[in-house]
Amino acid sequence: MECGFEGPIPSSFFNLTHLASLILRVNAFNGSIPSSISNLQHLTHLDLSGKELSGSIPSSLSNLHGLVYLDLSGNIELSGLIPSSFSNLHHLVYLDLSSSNLSGQIPNMFDRLTNLKTLFLWGNNFEGKLPSSLFTLTQLSVLDCSENKIEGSLPDKVAFSNLTHLILHDNLLNGTIPWWVLSFKSLRSLDLSNNRFTGHINEITSYSLEYLDLCNNKLQGNVPESIFDLVNLSNLCLSQHNWNDTVHFSLFSKLQKLSHLSLSGCNSLALGSETSVNYTFSNLQALQLRSNNIIGCGIQGPISSSFSNLTYLTSLNLMGNQLNSSIPSSLLNLQRLTHLDLSMNELSGQIPNVLSYNL
Repeated sequence: MECGFEGPIPSSFFNLTHLASLILRVNAFNGSIPSSISNLQHLTHLDLSGKELSGSIPSSLSNLHGLVYLDLSGNIELSGLIPSSFSNLHHLVYLDLSSSNLSGQIPNMFDRLTNLKTLFLWGNNFEGKLPSSLFTLTQLSVLDCSENKIEGSLPDKVAFSNLTHLILHDNLLNGTIPWWVLSFKSLRSLDLSNNRFTGHINEITSYSLEYLDLCNNKLQGNVPESIFDLVNLSNLCLSQHNWNDTVHFSLFSKLQKLSHLSLSGCNSLALGSETSVNYTFSNLQALQLRSNNIIGCGIQGPISSSFSNLTYLTSLNLMGNQLNSSIPSSLLNLQRLTHLDLSMNELSGQIPNVLSYNL
């Protein structure tokens, strides 16, 4: 219902006791969610997203036992705890409480929400560990608890069987990354960036992955060779780790669907075009290689002419390496380039006029 309503949600709505769907997004309602909402006993879909609702989530919502879809996202004044009585919403398939001001620990309520497929809790102030019952949801497909203050480690075993998106970035998670996280055949998007994960990654066999971001953790050891078998990847970020092996940059060109690649802040990376691997990166748009201890052909010394083959590139960051000599005019080939960072190097000579075309 998009009728330009303003002010508190009219109490008359809650006299519509046979209402099955109440969609109030894109209106300007404010105030609290009335506890009388529990009068709508036939409600299956409730969307109060993107409002200016405030106060806490009323526990009376838990009396709407037929709810399949519940979206309270985007209410930045909505605060307090998730009612533990939400465990009574047995039919819930979709739950979105994201981008609000909820806090406390996520209640251990999921053992009875066996139909849940999509859970968005990102952008709140949740603390503590993820509840154990969350990992028993066999139907869960999308889990996004990013941008909170969640801590602790991930469990060694889960009951997930249909997971496609696991988004946990910008939390305080620690420990090693369990094997199941990197072996789901159905997983398409995995973002564990900006946490405190440690240890080694031995193998990644989630061959459906399209988005993989592990940046800014404390991983170490070798970059797993299996990563070059993830041919569906379009976005890959392995930045800010203590990788201690040498990886030939040209191997990444096996991933011909890559559009964004970030390897910044790594310890050892060889840029070489000496292999027979296709070095064209036909879809690469953004390349981040800043602040590396990069060895080999291309970044220590003159800027490699190989970069001129990346003709779809719109952003190139080579800041903070050991580049010297002049900026090659071959960068003229990068006609889509709009962002170029060569700062904190040892370059000399004049800036080619060709670089002013799109930058």
